[in-house]
Amino acid sequence: MKKLFLTFSFVFYAVTLMLAQPQTKDWVFGTPEWIAKKSFYAPGYIDSLGVLAGPKTPVHVIAASKTYVSPTMTYTFTHALRLTEGARPDTIGQTPLPISMAVAFEMNGPGMIRVMSLSTNQQPRPVIITNGVQMLHSFMAMPNNYVDSTGNQLPVATYFYNGGHSPIMIYSQGGGLDLFYIGADNPGITLPNDTVTFNVKVPQGTQQCWIAGSFNNWNNASHQLKKIAENQFSTTIYGVDATSLQYKYLSGPGSWQYVEKGALGDEVPNRNYQENDTVFSWAAVYDTTALINKEITFEVVVPFAVNKLFVVGQFNQWQMPDYLNEMYLASVVPEGKLFKKTILVKDQRILDNFTYKFAAGAGWDYVQTQDEDFRLYDTNITTIRHNIFGFYKYEASNSHPRDWNIGKMAGDSTWIQVDEYVNPEGILIMASEEAPMIANMDNKHNDQLQFTHRLMTGGPAVFNPKNNHLPVARALAFNVGQNAEVAFAAVSDSIEGIVLVSDGTKVLNTFFVPGSNSLENGQVPLSVFPYQGPATTIYLYSENNGVNFYYVGTSDYTGSPYEEPKQTYTVKVPVGTNQVLMAGEFNNWDPAGYWMERVDSVTFQATIWGANAQTAYKYLNGPNWDFVEVNADGSETPNRTWAPMDTVQRWRNLFIPEMTKIYYDDIVTSYGDDITLTIKSASFTNQMGGGAGTAISYEFELNYDPNILQYTGYETGGTLSAQGNIVVNATSNWNKIYVSYMTTQPFTTIGDLLRLNFKVLHNSGYTHTQCWINEFYYDDRHIWDVRSGDISIQSFMPGDVDGNYDVQAYDAALTLQYSVGMDPLPMYDPLPWEGWRVNAANVDGIGGITANDASLILQYSAYLIDSFGPQPGDSSVTMRAPAQKSAYVTIIREKERLVFKSFGKLVGFNLFINEQLDAFGTPEIADNINMSAVNIKENIYAVGLAATSAPAEGSTIMTIPLLKDIPEKFAFNLIVNADKISMVSEAQTGIVSVEEAGIKLYPNPVVDVMHLNNLTIGSRISISDISGRVVMYQQVGSTEERIDMRALANGIYTLSVLNETTHAVTKFIKK
Repeated sequence: MKKLFLTFSFVFYAVTLMLAQPQTKDWVFGTPEWIAKKSFYAPGYIDSLGVLAGPKTPVHVIAASKTYVSPTMTYTFTHALRLTEGARPDTIGQTPLPISMAVAFEMNGPGMIRVMSLSTNQQPRPVIITNGVQMLHSFMAMPNNYVDSTGNQLPVATYFYNGGHSPIMIYSQGGGLDLFYIGADNPGITLPNDTVTFNVKVPQGTQQCWIAGSFNNWNNASHQLKKIAENQFSTTIYGVDATSLQYKYLSGPGSWQYVEKGALGDEVPNRNYQENDTVFSWAAVYDTTALINKEITFEVVVPFAVNKLFVVGQFNQWQMPDYLNEMYLASVVPEGKLFKKTILVKDQRILDNFTYKFAAGAGWDYVQTQDEDFRLYDTNITTIRHNIFGFYKYEASNSHPRDWNIGKMAGDSTWIQVDEYVNPEGILIMASEEAPMIANMDNKHNDQLQFTHRLMTGGPAVFNPKNNHLPVARALAFNVGQNAEVAFAAVSDSIEGIVLVSDGTKVLNTFFVPGSNSLENGQVPLSVFPYQGPATTIYLYSENNGVNFYYVGTSDYTGSPYEEPKQTYTVKVPVGTNQVLMAGEFNNWDPAGYWMERVDSVTFQATIWGANAQTAYKYLNGPNWDFVEVNADGSETPNRTWAPMDTVQRWRNLFIPEMTKIYYDDIVTSYGDDITLTIKSASFTNQMGGGAGTAISYEFELNYDPNILQYTGYETGGTLSAQGNIVVNATSNWNKIYVSYMTTQPFTTIGDLLRLNFKVLHNSGYTHTQCWINEFYYDDRHIWDVRSGDISIQSFMPGDVDGNYDVQAYDAALTLQYSVGMDPLPMYDPLPWEGWRVNAANVDGIGGITANDASLILQYSAYLIDSFGPQPGDSSVTMRAPAQKSAYVTIIREKERLVFKSFGKLVGFNLFINEQLDAFGTPEIADNINMSAVNIKENIYAVGLAATSAPAEGSTIMTIPLLKDIPEKFAFNLIVNADKISMVSEAQTGIVSVEEAGIKLYPNPVVDVMHLNNLTIGSRISISDISGRVVMYQQVGSTEERIDMRALANGIYTLSVLNETTHAVTKFIKK
């Protein structure tokens, strides 16, 4: 039997021959060793195939006769390995690494994996192939009564594994599975036989415990431990080599902000395996109050040509491909295939912002053409239904989908009239001057597919007089392949109307569409027609009413049925001709119209759309009629019509190009950036051939897109226009700038002319634009060589510094490092960062990148805040100003160190020291700071601190050892949250008494009210108990203050008065 299946493997999977002759291994379960085993009640092996089983989850070898029919012979299987239920995971609610109800083997490298299996009942069932860390592939096991048209009872599922040495596990998701055959190319011989159990004691209040380590590539969201007692968790992991194991514990999934810490909040090194562990503290405790267990089922109808469907969204962090979220084919309905998938949402925060999309394959190339994400508006529903037609591609299909959203085609235009045949984006709009069609704005939708425009036919179709099924106007047309589906969203311009689908010879189908005034909530129905037949042309139209089309699509597009006429012209010209142009009926005889391409020194060629053999034309060698062709004797040449080869005998005048180029360079920018277009001039020879040209004036127009760019001004310093008079008029037209310059002294036309400044509007949605330079003149000379550079706009998500479309603690760390001058991404984006990354990090919108930005990103990643507020470049809102005195930091010298204390709501802090750097040692960061970055080099001393919440009032956040004396008044540059401060520390004298500071305090002891005189307005008064805890704080508003002490308990207290020049303290007794 084994030999038989090796032959089968060779015949049907010859792809393995390309893998440098790897070893092939096949497992069938009717051999004596498998039959003798009968059942597994614990993990075991036969012939290098591991079976994961347990006392309560046994795996059995059962008698089950099934046949597989190949093109050459029939194979009969007598037994199957039955996994009696779905896999038992090692994590709650996760199944990347099963511990029971699965089979396992090793792959030494790339190779094909083949599986023949059936469900144990009449329901199809998902089957997962995994390496224990991530899902590699999934497929559907057919019902146990499956049989196809050839009599085959066993479908074959294949997966090409393209990784390195790795364990492979196969299991069912949600029910029993019968395995009849497993084949693998390039398998390993044995699996590791170690089973490792982790037991850990955790701090009080821990709600969950997770583990990450070398065994799972440090995936911090894949392995959750089970709670076995109060503050005790445990898990057992199969196939782990304990001798080289390293790992850490976390209090929650998906983020290292939950990682374990030492007893003093210090970092814990990677653990080596021991059976019993203890966690002393967490960096943060995962809060499960937002956890839910809500099942949501997707039911989606897609075109018949779709073979795979995936759902992706916020619930899986938009990861693609994610085979765990591959949907299964549930049934075939008249409109297409119905796919289903049930997911489990565990976090209320995800449910509250539940967005998703679908893809017709395992990758973003197969995603929907719909730009907008789907959104769950009612969180109470459990089943989501959609009918989706438009995808960019289908995986494992020869069909070529194409769709047209009229709104996306029309762009920002409010009204477009079409009075001829046009082919925008491959769909033929059939219109004429007598029967025009109009596209205008009209907001509608189908499901969550948004429409902003409609295409109005304006009446019933106009037909070929000899064929009443072939429209010639007021219709749409496109070519499709055989058995293609056609879809459209349309309404009638009357109460109710009819849309016909025709192939030009007969009506294929008739659809009733509602009237435009009878729609419910603006919902336009989507009509789907499953065409059955050979490749053809599809026409959409109405015989008795006008139709408003919003959307059209097909599952297999093969082109447009109409090609605009074109004609190719070739001409021989006199020696020395630099350029050739054409003017004729095709461009209303514009002499500066069509430029021809040079073939050789005397041959030029051009293809002109809309021209034919009868179209009249002439040749020119310059941009006006002074340079038109003439006969050899100088007489006028008559208008030409097409000939295979034309010859120009002579030119009226020979045009010598100016050889001056006006241009600006390409620009790479991002949303919210300020950009500068430096208009440049390069001149190589003038009309007289005497080197670089000169001029005393220039003028030009510059067009730009106001939806993307906002003009902010101009500069002439250091340019050719620095001397003279310039006028820049940007008010006469909303998207055009007029520039005029003159001077009395001629200037050379080489160099920078001026600089035009723009701001890239925030999140305009565009990735490229240009500013178009037109009508440029030096004096009275028209400069034709004008080139506009490309402006590339890089998008960014606020807070997403690493560009992985997620805001994480890692982004906060990068931001904090950058704030102190470190180079956190030297391989990808060395200093200084690209504009988009700077904008992504500058989430507070104030100044540069600071620790305050890092703190906000850290808070956002931990769900402590849900937005960053207004962003740079967002003109729709007012930019935030720094909060006044929201926090401050004191610097106090205590013995041979500086102590930094926090007051108010401090979450971000930067320190910069610019002189005597060798006087300061390495800072010691307090435990109440979540994240820190220190950059100390020969010429820099910078520290950044970030916290998710403000430290306790008056608490120490950092100390710095003093290695030598510093001046009495030493200036430190600080950024406290978003406020930039230069603070002078009394570094030499440090703390003084209130009497030395000239402050009068009475009475002492105090019973109810304490009086303080001779205060400095703006000082800060704090009162601490004997343990150092700040119990009272206020800011001085006048030179005399009264402080109510009645709320304080009896005892000894310290009063501190602090301002920018003085730190005075005293003790007092409260009775």
